[in-house]
Amino acid sequence: MKCKSCQAETRTGQRFCEACGATLEKECQGCGATAPIQARFCGMCGDAFVEGVPGQVQVKAQPVVPPARTGDGERRQLTVLFADVVGATPLSGKLDPEALRALLRQYQQVCVECVNRFDGNIHQYAGDGVLAYFGYPAAHDNDAERAVLAGLDIVSGVRQLATVLAARGDAAISVRIGIHTGMVVVGEMGAGDAREVHAIGETPNIAARIQSEALPDSVCISAITLRLLNQQFETRSLGQRQLKGVSKDIELFAVDAVLEAALRDAVRQSVPLIGRDKELAHLQERWALARHGQGQAVLISGEGGLGKSRLLAAFREHADTTKPGWRNIFCSPFFQNTALHPMIDLIEREIGRMGASSPAVRSAALAKALEAAGLADKMSLALMACLVGLGAEHEAVLDGLAPDQRKRRTLDTLVAWLHADAQVNPLVVVVEDLHWIDASTRDLIGTLLERIPEMPILVVLTYRPEFVPTWALHGQISTLPMGRLTAEQSALVAQGIAGSVVLPAEIVDEVVRRTDGIPLFVEELTRAIIDAQMAASGDVLDLRKPGAALALEVPATLRDSLTARLDRLGEAKMVAQLAAVLGREFDYGILNAICDLPQAALEHQLAALNKAEIIHQRGIPPRSHYVFKHALIQEAAYDTLLKSTRAQYHRRVADAYAQGFPEVVQSRPELVAHHFSRAQMPAQAVEYWQRAGEVAVSRSGYIEAIAHLGAALDQLALLPESTERMTTELTLRVKIGPALMAIKG
Repeated sequence: MKCKSCQAETRTGQRFCEACGATLEKECQGCGATAPIQARFCGMCGDAFVEGVPGQVQVKAQPVVPPARTGDGERRQLTVLFADVVGATPLSGKLDPEALRALLRQYQQVCVECVNRFDGNIHQYAGDGVLAYFGYPAAHDNDAERAVLAGLDIVSGVRQLATVLAARGDAAISVRIGIHTGMVVVGEMGAGDAREVHAIGETPNIAARIQSEALPDSVCISAITLRLLNQQFETRSLGQRQLKGVSKDIELFAVDAVLEAALRDAVRQSVPLIGRDKELAHLQERWALARHGQGQAVLISGEGGLGKSRLLAAFREHADTTKPGWRNIFCSPFFQNTALHPMIDLIEREIGRMGASSPAVRSAALAKALEAAGLADKMSLALMACLVGLGAEHEAVLDGLAPDQRKRRTLDTLVAWLHADAQVNPLVVVVEDLHWIDASTRDLIGTLLERIPEMPILVVLTYRPEFVPTWALHGQISTLPMGRLTAEQSALVAQGIAGSVVLPAEIVDEVVRRTDGIPLFVEELTRAIIDAQMAASGDVLDLRKPGAALALEVPATLRDSLTARLDRLGEAKMVAQLAAVLGREFDYGILNAICDLPQAALEHQLAALNKAEIIHQRGIPPRSHYVFKHALIQEAAYDTLLKSTRAQYHRRVADAYAQGFPEVVQSRPELVAHHFSRAQMPAQAVEYWQRAGEVAVSRSGYIEAIAHLGAALDQLALLPESTERMTTELTLRVKIGPALMAIKG
């Protein structure tokens, strides 16, 4: 490819022209707009760039889903990245303003490319500082990881820019990156026409302070962000730091590199495997067949958090494979439009293990690996070299191949390479996260599955339910759907995570109730409780203590994942938030009474929530009943609402019950009382809590009566002192007396 500014030849993967320093661009064939060379989508029309014939760019339509409106604002967890040029003030004294502006624009372009690559959002440019959000306007289940990867890419890109500048004799440049995660309120700020969306809270400020603690050309993160990375990176502690304007010291960590897959697998094995004996036995049975030359494939499906990766780690531990007999292939959300990226990554890791660094040494290592597999012909070497960006000297060998023929030869060579390795040692090929697979790798897997019957290979494929396999299934291919754990199994997981920490039975029961058999939910909620105990100086957590509710909130490690599921709902997200105010279970009638949507639109959105497995439906509207699939999803939807919005919704619910549902007021007044309490309307709440206590006494439910009347007293304490308040308190204490005597004597 040539630089459009000076027409000099440029190398694959370069962001800047080595001859003139210009930012390299490519042209969208759909609308003619230009975009950075590493951009995935055209900024003008939204089409995805798909690399085809070298030197050309093809365009594939990519639907763009607009983010849902946040209304007046929204509470959400956000990972904030702050990048700043080191020594910007001295630099401005050395350079002409025009030269400084050009330099900063190149630096900003690096930041834009890297942040966009990982679906972040550049929020603000402040001189030489760049502020980026990960988790808004759309959340992902790994926003912290995306932010750190973007930060490492920015450091790499700025180093590359500095190399180009140094070669021309220009001033050097370096960057510091700070990253922090926390709760914010995102919404419009400003007055009149000058209104912008901002994240309000201390999180952006802390990220900026952390940046100032980082060394030049490094990424520095907080301990909170580190906990969300799931052992994906090599980090080292920088100790506790006193940050300006922050009340408590914060432990900071430097991020040095991305961990190798083998080290991540070791972390997975540290988590106990509970309730997956049948699945593990099935994999071992298929592996026994594969080792004797009857190739097998197992398709493992299940929603995120069910433990697919942990099952694979346990299988590897029990499979007794030699190190060369295992191939991990990872599909990535960052490279869904990069042809054969999972295989490129596998080959690059193999070359890296051979100590190859420079292009010449890497090319020699690739040739050696192919020769060992019996693929020493020039065509195979040329195809594989071009695949990993080492094909400049081999292009002549491929000149006679048509594009389709070249693709087919490439797939055949990759399959032949795996087959040759399997002849030395029976092979397990694990392909994780098929829901992020690119089209070319999908074709490769299809080719491999067609040919495995006579190969000593076990292919294990994992994916989430939204992915639908399209390959022809035959006797060698089996499916393994993963279900939720039972209550007893969930309790065992919680106790295994707790280790020597004693968890009261009521805490374990609460964890089991709220996690719905999802192992990841059990693990993270249990860890959050243990952390809360440690913060409380080792005291055993008591559900009756004030801090217990905080400890049982949705853990930060799950917020991104749950918020991402809600963000993908589009307009149905608003209905999910409103329904979350009603609780884990709700009826169509009350939701329809408080929702502003027409009935047809409401039923359409509820159907969308049911299809997305956010809720389960029983019955047909208007007599239908709904249950949130997971308690934590309901809580996450509720938590995204502003506190003021929650209070308004609770008031609408309470008024709707009081005015339109007399049967609820008569049989379940505590439900109305709950919503009046959350609406911060203590006078009305006292009335209905008192009714609930009286109903409970009439049914001999003395424990419930004590709770309801006690809640009435708590709400009464919020009212100003008056004769009426004293009279009501006396009435409540008289009514609670018989219930107390019945229980306590």
